[in-house]
Amino acid sequence: MQNTHLPGSLRDPKQFEVQTTGSLCPLVHVLPVAGGPSNASVIFLHGSGDNAFGGFPEEIREQMSMSVPVSVWFPTAPYRNYSLMGGAPVNVWFDRTSLGLEGVEDTEGTLESCELVHALVNKEVERGVPLNRIFVGGFSQGGCLALHYAYASNRANGPPLGAGLGGVFAISSFVPSASRVFEGPKAGSLPPLWQSHGDADGLIDHSWGRATHDRLAPILKSCGADATWTTYRGRDHEPGPALKHVAGWIAGKLA
Repeated sequence: MQNTHLPGSLRDPKQFEVQTTGSLCPLVHVLPVAGGPSNASVIFLHGSGDNAFGGFPEEIREQMSMSVPVSVWFPTAPYRNYSLMGGAPVNVWFDRTSLGLEGVEDTEGTLESCELVHALVNKEVERGVPLNRIFVGGFSQGGCLALHYAYASNRANGPPLGAGLGGVFAISSFVPSASRVFEGPKAGSLPPLWQSHGDADGLIDHSWGRATHDRLAPILKSCGADATWTTYRGRDHEPGPALKHVAGWIAGKLA
């Protein structure tokens, strides 16, 4: 894909580049702000209906600046039929038939997308980035997928694909009460979690995100991993100050 297909602000080769990687959808690579080759990576997963060419890459470039060279990869979700939009095809990581804690998960869709994320992680490892310096997270449905990647069993009911990561973050995200995230093998090196939510979120209720965190935190603690929660007063369904704060959390883990 050529840069001429991108919105104007993404055409600057000093800030962004576009890649296609095997069967993955197009990727926007937010080049490190700090000088030198990157020795750490963030894979940022967008919300439902968005893509890598929306406003997030610019916002991430501005808000997630760190003093160490970190590459941020922003993949586009597969194009699939989405029940919450009347079955219309949109870019989503998995299907949803309802929104709320009592919802039923799209197991196959989450597994497929977790494997796409895992392919990206493996490419970073092959590039020489240590696994414990790779962070996976996202906004809304992207944060939900990150939780699946880090904490749900893989397709063979083995350890999560994201075991050993440097950390995971979820902004304005939740998983249903019966989610696979809470089940399956939890042995091994589970990554620490940073999670946040606005208490005025009109799409993903704050209480859903908090319920997810409250169930995950003791599981992670029993495995030696920490879990951090932040509530943003008066914030709706938006990343807001979370991007700067999660960047600080990542920088602390990399120190």
